[in-house]
Amino acid sequence: MTDIKMNDEWKPKCPRCRQMNFVTVLDKYMKNTDKDIALVICANEECQTVVGALPYEAVWDQ
Repeated sequence: MTDIKMNDEWKPKCPRCRQMNFVTVLDKYMKNTDKDIALVICANEECQTVVGALPYEAVWDQ
């Protein structure tokens, strides 16, 4: 029988540097769009690759 990896064992990694820490930021250009968007970026200061975007309300309270 083969080992099956469970979903709770999956950990997201940055596609560029393979680090597992992320932060959300509000870019000033994204703030001026018709709906505010928060960017999810790699927490590594040398990398900072954008890995996703979320609605502003999903990240911060208004």
